[in-house]
Formats: sequence, structure tokens, C-alpha cells
Amino acid sequence: MKLIKSNTIAYKLILSFASSPLLIVIISLMALSTWNNLEKHVSTILEQSVPTLNSSYELEGSNAKLQSMIIKIQNVSTKIDNNDLSIQLNTQLHMINAILTDIPDATQLNNAYKTLSKDINFLSKQLLQRIDMKRESNKIENKIRWIQDDINDELQPLREELQWQLTLANKSDHRNDNLERINQEFSAIQKLINNTHELQRQVTDLKLIQHPYQVINAFHVLNYKINEIEVANRSLLHHSSTIAYHQLFDQLSKLIRPNALYQRVLNDRLNLDLNIQKSHLSLLKQLNILHLLIKKRVHSAEKTLKNVQTDTQTLISSSSQYLIFCFALSLCISIFVSLYFVNHRIVKRLNDLSANLDAINNGRIDFPNNVRGHDEIGLLSLRLQRFCQQMHEMERTNALNLINNTPASIITCDLKGTIESVNPSAKRLFHHLDEDDAALHWQQFSYQNQDALQIQFKEGSQLHHTGEVSVVLSLFNEEQHQHINLELQRFKQGHQTKIIITITDISEHVETEKLLERHVAQKTLHLSETNQRLLYEIEEHKKTESDLKNTQTELIQAAKMSVVGQAMTSMAHELNQPLNAMSSYLFSIPLAVSQQRYDEVDNAVGKIEKLTLRMNKIINNLRHFSKKHPADIALKKTDINAVIEQTFSILNSKAKQENISLKNQIKQPLFTYADNVQLEQVLINIMVNAFDAVAKCTKKDITLSLLSTQSKLYIIAIEDSGHGFDGRIIEHLFTPFTTTKEVGLGLGLSISQSIIKRFNGSILLASNLQRGAMLILELPHYDK
Repeated sequence: MKLIKSNTIAYKLILSFASSPLLIVIISLMALSTWNNLEKHVSTILEQSVPTLNSSYELEGSNAKLQSMIIKIQNVSTKIDNNDLSIQLNTQLHMINAILTDIPDATQLNNAYKTLSKDINFLSKQLLQRIDMKRESNKIENKIRWIQDDINDELQPLREELQWQLTLANKSDHRNDNLERINQEFSAIQKLINNTHELQRQVTDLKLIQHPYQVINAFHVLNYKINEIEVANRSLLHHSSTIAYHQLFDQLSKLIRPNALYQRVLNDRLNLDLNIQKSHLSLLKQLNILHLLIKKRVHSAEKTLKNVQTDTQTLISSSSQYLIFCFALSLCISIFVSLYFVNHRIVKRLNDLSANLDAINNGRIDFPNNVRGHDEIGLLSLRLQRFCQQMHEMERTNALNLINNTPASIITCDLKGTIESVNPSAKRLFHHLDEDDAALHWQQFSYQNQDALQIQFKEGSQLHHTGEVSVVLSLFNEEQHQHINLELQRFKQGHQTKIIITITDISEHVETEKLLERHVAQKTLHLSETNQRLLYEIEEHKKTESDLKNTQTELIQAAKMSVVGQAMTSMAHELNQPLNAMSSYLFSIPLAVSQQRYDEVDNAVGKIEKLTLRMNKIINNLRHFSKKHPADIALKKTDINAVIEQTFSILNSKAKQENISLKNQIKQPLFTYADNVQLEQVLINIMVNAFDAVAKCTKKDITLSLLSTQSKLYIIAIEDSGHGFDGRIIEHLFTPFTTTKEVGLGLGLSISQSIIKRFNGSILLASNLQRGAMLILELPHYDK
């Protein structure tokens, strides 16, 4: 069927929408004219106003940073801070110069910033001078303070001696002629001490002076006080013990008299402070002037921007009115075309055609064709109707071929169970079955299987609720025992509901299941017997493990007792010293009491208490170490450095007796996850071996140091000044019962290695640069 050109949808759409391009051209021309004018205004803003505003705001921000730095630099106290701030100020000035190069007509700003840069450099130099002067002034003040402290140290013993003589003279029954002289000297020395304290206070007050004119008056007051003290000093010339005092006072008077070094330094520093303050005020004034200049440029740029904004708004308003008019006209034409042609002649018919396609998709082929016409849509509807007729015939043919050629037995029946069709496979299974007999399908089975099938066709059965059900039946005959599976499922045939029954032989599957059940039963029995044997072996293993742990605990305790036995001789000497000292103090206490020297009694009792605490600490450390601990005690947070100090407290007496130097270079606390008693035993085992290694050496040093704390491990080195490890047995040092000593079991390093491994660490052998032995402990960081 050939379409006439005037009947096509394309021809009608071209005629309908011919007016739209014309309106679009008109709107585009108006928009183009508007955008050209807007481009000119935007160019004015981007080329003139915006750069001026941006540069002005950048300069204003830089000025604020400069002002902040200038305020901060006035309070610097070190040359490093002064240099850092000077570098920051110069960097900020370079940034400002870079901004000024992009600004036209900025001569006045350039000159102002050059002047500002020179003044900032001058201020920086003044601040450096002030730091140097302050250091010189502090040096002189420290010297004055030291002299004053020495003067106090010289006068105080003299005063105490006179006070002691005066006390003895007052207690005596016979007052001698020297009492009045001692009183006069004591009064004179007391007055002199008061005058020196007053002089110290006046010298300290010099730091509070803020103006140079106050310096002269302050030093005249100091000179008067110095003269007064010099007059008082004449009364002490006959004391030979005051020679150092007179020399110190002469040094002090030379420093703090008028026109001396201290007055000159203090006067110069105050004058420099005034000059710095003037320079600072001058810089702030220049920054204010620059702020006004920048503010003037901002106002000028904002005025230009406001004028451009007004012109732009006027242009946009007039153009918008024209565009709205054209848009409204185009909208009216579009609505007319849409309602009259597109909606009625195209969209409605396409919706009807879409409904026909949905019906085909849902399996309904016998739908009414209500789409008519001589255009492309009408032609498509006619071809769709022909396609449906062909599909209906093809589906019917394919369904029959599929049912007849499938190997499964298929029977169709109605909801009452009456057989309607039977495929060839079902006929071979049921030799007497025929669809023309109108028989009930469950009657084709033996009497004992009929109830299981018949019940599925009653109301309320699973087939009626879910639409499908599966039934397994057993067929017995003379030749074989057969199992079949019947799948019953509802389906639609036209407008009627039918039942399709698919019959499958599952005899082989059932036999396989039975065989599998027998294998599972055999395997289960075998696994039960294996589990019983495994449980018995686990119990035996637990018992053996418990015996090994007990043996390890006993070996550890034996090693600890061996260390305790080696340390007992030196420990006895360590305890004998405080006992002898306590005996001496106890002997001196009755003598002091009889002579009423009670302060000596208190002193002796305090020292006895300290010695008692020292002995208690030694005994407790030894008792704590020798106490028996189980090998599998729970680990906890432990400070490695604290354990090292505890180890040193146990071995110090042995080290002193053998003239061995113990050094702990670890200062900070190191926390790991361990047991402090077992870690202490490891350290003692290693250090006792080190004692033996350096016993015959001239230099006897044992050092503990922290090599690294990286990669979540503490790496601790224990090194000695001995001759290193014997190369013949170095590979067997961690093997139990390996030793080069005449006394010992050779278990120390083996036990230490097992303890460190329990802490998730490791112990390694090494050598230091002096070829001495080194053991490295790697312990993990404590992680919460």
C-alpha cells in the first residue's frame, strides 16, 4: 500500500510547525542584540572596575597583615623572632609591589610604599639594637645580683657569730666589759644588712623606670645610699673576716654609681625605646594614609560599577519585554498546533496503537483494531493486525510440536480431572490411555495411589491455592519397581483454566538417595570413632602441656634462686653498711640527749629512718624477685624502664663489690604488654651473664640503651665491655643446657628467649664496636 505525499505525517508536521522557526529567528536576533550590548557592559566591568576593586582589596588585606606584623615586631625579644618577622614583612612588601605593577596610575601608592619599606627596615635595625642592649643590661644586672648575693652570704655569718657571742654573754652570770661592745657591733651589722637590702630594692626598682630623665634622680638616690653604707662599713674594718665583703661592695659601688656603666647602658636603652615607639607610631600613621588612598580608589571603582549596573538593568528590562511578547506569541501557536493536530491526530492514535502492543505483549491476540487512517500510523496498525494472526497460528503449531516431541509424559485435563489430551510419551507409559475416553486421570493408577491424586482436585487443596503441586508415586509390576514424580500446574488456555500434568521417572534418583544415606551413616560412625580418639589425645596433650608448664616454672624458679644465691654475698655487704651506720647513730643519740643537743637527735633519727627504708627496699626487691610466679601469668601494661631500675636495685650491690659500672641510658617510660617479674628475670639473667663476661676485664661496663622505637617495636640493647661471644657455641646459645661457665645449668638464655616470645617479642645476639657482647631485645609497644 503506497502513501500519497500529502497524507504523510511529516508533510502535515512541516505545515503545522512552519511558524515556529520564524518566531525562533526573531527571538534569536533580539537575544543576539541584547547579548552584544551586555558584552560591552561586562567588558567594562571586567577590564576596569573589577581589577581595580580586586587590587584594592588585595592591598587592603596586605595593609592589615603589615599592621599586624608591625604591632607584633615591636614586642619581639630575640633576634630569631625579629629576623623571621622581618622576612615576613619583606615578603609582604614584595607581594604589594607585584600588585602595584598591575595597577595603572599608582605612582602615589608606589612612593608611599617605598617610604614605608625604608621605615620598616630602620625599625628592624632599631629592634636588633634594643635586643643587644637588653642582653648587655641583663648581663650587668645578673652581675649586680650575684655580687649582692655574695654580700649577703658574707654578712650573714658575721651576724650569726655576733648573735651567738651575745647569747653566751647574756647567759653568763658574770657580765664582762665586752657585752656593750658586742651589742654595738651587732646593732651596726644589723643596720648594715638592712641598708644593703634597701640598696638591693632600689637597684631592682631601676628596671621599672620608663623615661631617661628619671634615671639621673634614681642614681643620685643610689649614690646617697652607697655613701651611707660606706660610712657604716668603717666600723667593720677591724674584722679580718670582712675583707671579702669590702671587696664585693667596692665592685658593686663601681657598677651602680652615677655615670657608671649601668647608668649609661640603662640610659641608652630607654632612649632607644622612645625612638622605637616614635618609629612605630610613624609606621602606623603611614599605613592609615595608605588605607585612605586605597579607600578612595575603591569608592571610584564602585561608582563606575554602579553606573554600568544601572545601564545594564535598563537594557535587560527593555529586552525582556520584547522577548516575553515573542515568547507568548510562539506559545499560543504551539498550543494551537498541539491541541488540534498533534494531540488529536497523532498522540491519540499512537496511544491506541501502544495499547494494542501491550495486549500482544500480555498474550492477547484477539483485540479489536480501532486505529484507522491512511497515513503511516494507519498502515502500521493494519500490519500489526496481520502479524497477530500469523503469530496465533504459529504458536498453536509450535505448542503441539513441543508437547508431542518432548520425552516427558504430559497429560492435560480440566479442573475436575477429566483427561483432555495425552502426548505420545504418556501413551507409552499408560498403554490403555486415550484422550477420547474422557476418563479421570487418577483412575490410570493403582488403587492405593488414586487417593493421593484425587485429593489435589478438591476445593481448598494446595493446587487450588498455589497453582502447582508435586506428587511422588511408587509403581509396582512384575518386571520392576518404578518411582515417578507428577508435577501438577494450572495454566490458561484462552479464557479457561486447565491443569497440565508432567510425569517424570525418578527411580534412579531415589536409588541414589538411598545409597547416599547408607554412605552417610557409615561415614558418621567412622567420624564418631575418630572424634573419641581425638578427645582422648587432646586430654593427653593438655596433661602433658600442664606438666611442661610446671617444669618450666620450676626451672625458672631454680634460675632465679641461682641468681639470688650469687647476689647474697654482695647483698649481705650492702645490708651490713646501713646496719653499721645505724649502730653509730644509736650510739651518738644518748650523748646528744645528755648534752641537750636535740636537733642532732632529730637528725640522727631521720637518718636511721632513711637507712631503714633503704634496707626495706633492698629486702622487698629481693623477696619480690625470688617469689615463685606461674609461667602463664596474665600479661599487663608494664613500664620497661621501671623494670630496669628494679633490676639495677637488685644487682647494684654485686656490681659495687665487683667494681662494675651499670649505666641506664633510657630516660623516658616505655610501656609494653608483659609481666614485670618475668621481664625482670630476663634482664637479670642477661646482666648476670654480662657480670661473668667482664669479671676478668680491666674495663667493666654494662650499658642499657634504646636503639629505636620505630615500626611498633622498642629495640633495647644490653652491651658489655667483655670479649664477646665464643664463635664455637654462638649458634647453640639459646639451646637448653648450653654454657661456657663452670657453674650453672645453661638454661638462662633459653628461658629468657621463651619469656620474650611469650611477650610477642624477640631476643637477638650482636656485637658492639669494641667487640663486646650485645643482646638486643625487641618488645612491642603497648596498644590499648
